[in-house]
Amino acid sequence: MGGADYPYSAALYPLFISMPYDIKTTRNHSWNVAFQRQVGDNMAFSTTYLGNHMVNMWGVVDGNPGVIPAGATPTGSCTLKLPTGGTQTFTDCSTASLDLRRELSQLNPAVGQYYGYLDWITDAGWQTYHGLLLSLQRRSASGITTSANYTVSACEGLISQGQAPLNVATGYMKPVSLINPPSDAETQAIFDEDKGRCGTWRKHILNLSASVETPQFTNSAARALASGWRLSGIFRANSGSPLTVTTGTDRALSGIQATTQRANQVLDNPYGDKTINNWLNPAAFAQPALGTYGNSVRNAFDGPGRKVVDLSLVRSFRFRNGRHVEARVEAFNAFNWFLLDIPNTTLSSATFGRITSSGDPRIMQFAVKYEF
Repeated sequence: MGGADYPYSAALYPLFISMPYDIKTTRNHSWNVAFQRQVGDNMAFSTTYLGNHMVNMWGVVDGNPGVIPAGATPTGSCTLKLPTGGTQTFTDCSTASLDLRRELSQLNPAVGQYYGYLDWITDAGWQTYHGLLLSLQRRSASGITTSANYTVSACEGLISQGQAPLNVATGYMKPVSLINPPSDAETQAIFDEDKGRCGTWRKHILNLSASVETPQFTNSAARALASGWRLSGIFRANSGSPLTVTTGTDRALSGIQATTQRANQVLDNPYGDKTINNWLNPAAFAQPALGTYGNSVRNAFDGPGRKVVDLSLVRSFRFRNGRHVEARVEAFNAFNWFLLDIPNTTLSSATFGRITSSGDPRIMQFAVKYEF
């Protein structure tokens, strides 16, 4: 009461992100076919095909990008309209501010200055996964239990922002003009340029586990010393994560974040000697010319794989009246293998191609549990 009817005070070049009223809910279709066979009394083998297809995945599209005026070049001179009226000539058009170069700013500068990012959420994303899972299990016999499984798979699709915030300039690499909107087919073709391998996918995954438990000896001395022990171990190995080489700067001059703009790949082999100081070869990539987009494919390169062993040793002590004490020691990354993280994939960085971080070293923990 007593306030303004429209209290919102428009800032210059604010950020907007909208969601269409008819946007579709993401759908997931899964299917599998399995063959299982028991071998002997204690062993079972299975082969499973796993399929998954997701559609209507959400992503962000930029609708009011910075542009270079028709007839001008990114590093040449250009004349831009000003919100205050008149024009200004820049000898190097790339030095003009992003907001001044936005499509709506140049269409109608007086009104366009009240619109910065005009992004929207699209449901055009999709992903497809195909995997083969081989499993072998040996049930407890003579105190020994073992299992093994191996998965080889393929996964590709458009960008997936998952549960991440849908913020402006964070989705698809190329914008879609609101002034000269492309056809639906042309729009989908723009999105399809972001087709690549799934970000969380690993081509090869191997898991081995075993558990050995000592028997209950009848001899009292042997039972006191050797009964109640259980040694367990898990070995895990997987391929490296997919990598995208980004420019680190707004080479397209569109205003879309440099974290989504990809570099040019100029050599067939993108790798160095795959050491921590030279995983990716800087000479294999180049910055795109100003006003253009890179030719490298999203998630086209591989980071280092990993292998790790976790061990646990448990000793159980049973007393009268149902009381029970369990002592446990666990070692994660028990052999203290050096676990490489992914290399720096930002081409403009001085540490591009290098691995500057690692996974956890050996971690041990001890515990005692008393039940009564």
